[in-house]
Amino acid sequence: MKIAIITGSRADRGPLEMVFGALDAYGLSHRLGPEYPRWINVGPSDKSIPIVRVAAAAANTVSMELEADPADLVIVHGDRYEILGAVMGANMTGVPVAHLAGGDVTEGSVDDSYRHAITKLSHLHFPNCDESAARIVQMGEEPERVHMIGDPAIDRILQTPLFGKDETFRAVGLLAAQRALLVSLHPETLGDTGATVNALLGALQGLPTVLGLVLIGPNADPGHQTIELAWQLLASWRPNTVYCPDLPADVFLSLLKHCDAMVGNSSAGFYEAPNFSLPVINIGDRQCGRRRSNCILQADLQDIVYLINKILEVGKPTHPIENPFGDGHAAERIANIIGSIKDPKSLLRKRFQTIDLGRYSSPEAMGNVP
Repeated sequence: MKIAIITGSRADRGPLEMVFGALDAYGLSHRLGPEYPRWINVGPSDKSIPIVRVAAAAANTVSMELEADPADLVIVHGDRYEILGAVMGANMTGVPVAHLAGGDVTEGSVDDSYRHAITKLSHLHFPNCDESAARIVQMGEEPERVHMIGDPAIDRILQTPLFGKDETFRAVGLLAAQRALLVSLHPETLGDTGATVNALLGALQGLPTVLGLVLIGPNADPGHQTIELAWQLLASWRPNTVYCPDLPADVFLSLLKHCDAMVGNSSAGFYEAPNFSLPVINIGDRQCGRRRSNCILQADLQDIVYLINKILEVGKPTHPIENPFGDGHAAERIANIIGSIKDPKSLLRKRFQTIDLGRYSSPEAMGNVP
């Protein structure tokens, strides 16, 4: 079996690297030769490229790569527009798709629609929790193709050596702070990014400057320039403030361990932060509907300062926080399931799974629906 792993951004690279390693440990890469599993990168080279062009380029890249060097299966993760283009390219060349992290809900982001479209274009499903698995079946996918395995992002946490606090702060250039907030904000693609940025910026400006701020660069969604400019300006004049457009995985995870709280709307607050008992202040609607642990506080824009001060006063929890997204063995389970596939091509023929539609089950019933 020849396996191609498609990556589009830093959001999917870490979990997919765990899957790559598990496939290698399972023995798949040795059977396939040195070129497999192989990576196909469809991420945008420049954030200024319109997303429709990025998605179209991803479809073209994947279809050309698979026509030149056919694969038996491609593996993708998540919900980004470039991944939607990539799975279209795979389908058009007759290669089945294994999809990680389908079935999630983020009602405040256009990624929600992309994710569900990717699910319907995929042939094997690896959701990260039971609620997501149920949604995939609800979308008509066959239950025997849906494997609830957790999230490989948790595998990465458990397998990554982390730095001490002083070394972590030095790694990002935060040299004079003993306490810090990690700030990660992405555009509100179905809302008002400017209003969210202004509210968070106002809250951060009012905090004591003895408190460090680590500002992480946003993803490439439309509106990212607004966030980048705000963080660059804040870091230029506020003491103990650094702007990091991107970070290595070990530094980012170490920040989750040593910062006092995380503020913003990043999915890392839902997936990775619980492993570090890190309080998370989630703002805006981007992550609305996503399953959450009890370390996450949802904030109205006017409550950000109050919640930050409350967390700083109370301190981080000393007890472990249950992470609903797995136990650190997700990639191993994926490799075992993929390794058991005898005929990948047979996955291409999908059967729509019909569920009880209740009052929508017949034309007569539908006629009575107001």
